[in-house]
Amino acid sequence: MTFIKRLVLLLVLFQFLNFVQAQDQQLFEHTWYFHSGVLNENDLILPYPEFRSQLNMSDENLFTIMHLDCGEVEELQGEIYFETSSNVFNLSDGTFILFGACTDSEFNFIYKLYSIFYIEEDVAKNPFTYAIEYLNDYLQLTITNGEGDWAVYNSVLLSATDFSKDTFAIYPNPVKETLNINNNSNQRVTAIIYDLNGKLLQSHTIENNTTALSVKSLDQGLYFIVFETETGERISKKFVKR
Repeated sequence: MTFIKRLVLLLVLFQFLNFVQAQDQQLFEHTWYFHSGVLNENDLILPYPEFRSQLNMSDENLFTIMHLDCGEVEELQGEIYFETSSNVFNLSDGTFILFGACTDSEFNFIYKLYSIFYIEEDVAKNPFTYAIEYLNDYLQLTITNGEGDWAVYNSVLLSATDFSKDTFAIYPNPVKETLNINNNSNQRVTAIIYDLNGKLLQSHTIENNTTALSVKSLDQGLYFIVFETETGERISKKFVKR
């Protein structure tokens, strides 16, 4: 083998090793569970806390989002192309497998989540960046698209066993001016009010068993109030402003 051929081979090998080492291997070793996101400056929240939306990135360059709570499976799949020595990647055109029996709220969430990664013509919103953060006993993955939208995933599916809808009571409902909240969780939570489009309207920290929130400024209509713990568990309820 000539000197030139050896040099070329070494350069190719060096670039390959840089590429492999540049990507955090944790990215490929976990199933990632959706936690939160923002699309077009509006918060993206699960249709209900038990709904599972999971992301997998394989070292074979496959990118897959699956939803397992619509009767069967809702899936989006594309190929990943990582840029050398960076936390940047691009996606190929997506393949959608849509079957099952989604409700309107489930399908609305799925459509918005897919919209973080693809536009309607199935063209990816490249480039994407990712960051992995080490929390207390699990990892958190944040993916940001080329337009500034982002999605956060956890490496574990957080349990909501002790954090059920019965933990909170809201009244009166419908409400005109003051929404009362009974918090029986024995912990501090954040209460977040969204409209039907997912726009965040109010956010309050609740530490007491009984709290009164003013909703006088809200327009008449249907709203969601989401209770979230410091560990990321979420419960949502609906109320009507009259």
